[in-house]
This record gives sequence, C-alpha cells and structure tokens, in this order.
Amino acid sequence: MDPGKAAVLSALIAGLVGVVGAVAAFAAGKASAKGVIEGVKLQLSDQRDFALWTDKRNAYASFLAAAEEVRIALGPPIRLVGAYLEEGVGSGQAATEARNELHQCYKEFVYRQSALRLSVDDPEVERAWALVSLVGTVLDRFDTWSNTLHDHRDSDDAWGQFNDSRGRFEADLAAWATAARAQLSEHHSS
Repeated sequence: MDPGKAAVLSALIAGLVGVVGAVAAFAAGKASAKGVIEGVKLQLSDQRDFALWTDKRNAYASFLAAAEEVRIALGPPIRLVGAYLEEGVGSGQAATEARNELHQCYKEFVYRQSALRLSVDDPEVERAWALVSLVGTVLDRFDTWSNTLHDHRDSDDAWGQFNDSRGRFEADLAAWATAARAQLSEHHSS
C-alpha cells in the first residue's frame, strides 16, 4: 500500500478508535453519574426516615415524661389531703397547692398528647388519648375522695375507686410505653 494511503487509513482508524473510546467513556461517565445520583437519593431518603423516626421518638418521650410527671404528682396531694383532712396534720393550703400542681401536670399531659398527634399515627394517638382520659378519671375520683373526707363522710368507697383507677392508669401507662417502644423498634429497623 502506498505510504500516503496507509497514513490516511491509519489516521482514520485512530480517529474511529478515538470516537469509539469517547462514546465508551461518555457511557461509562453517564452510568457512573446515575449511580452517584441514586446513591445521593438513597442517602437523602435514609436521612429523612431517620429524622422522622427521631421526631416520633421525641414525641413519645415527651408524652411519657408528662405521664410520669402526673403519676409522681399524685403522691403529695394524697399524703397532704389525707393527713390534713383525716388527721388534722399539716395545712389545707399545702394540700390545695399540691392538688393545683397535680392539675397543672395534667394540663401539660394533655398538651403533650396534642403535640403527639403531629408525629404518630392515629391508632397511637387514640391510645394516648385513652391514657389522658383515664388520668381525668383518676383526678375526678381523687376530688371525690377529697370531698368525702372534707365533708366527714365515709370515704372508703371513694378511696377504693380512686385507688383502682390510679392502678389502672399505671398499668395502662406501662402497656402504652411497651407499645411505643415496639413501634419505634419496628420503624427504626425497617
């Protein structure tokens, strides 16, 4: 073959190889970019899921803390009201203040249940509302017991009803916490 034709043919082959190489590099770059984009999307999705899970965990923790505050706040009014009205020990003012603190804790509990609605599903909100309602019953029965003591009437039945509702609240609260923990574990592991 003529050296000029060979040079042209060689240049054409080199150019064709260059074009094929460029097309291959473009395809590889496009596939790599797609992989990077998919990886970023997956990472953002995981971060979003984790943020939602964290929000749910915080809402559960806040509600549970408010429930525990109510449970703990029940102690002083029981002791103070009982001591003051049954035994004449202490002051009515201290008993009233403890009762008011208990009712303030209940208000906070209601607010936390309302905030819980923003982060959890309806069945979980309904279980939380059942606890709030039960605490309302506990407080009503506490007031009934206090009033029977104040009026110097037989308070045994009122005390029994109050104590039963308080025990039910503590049991239901433990069950609610177990269910919340299960929900968090289920969502976090998926």
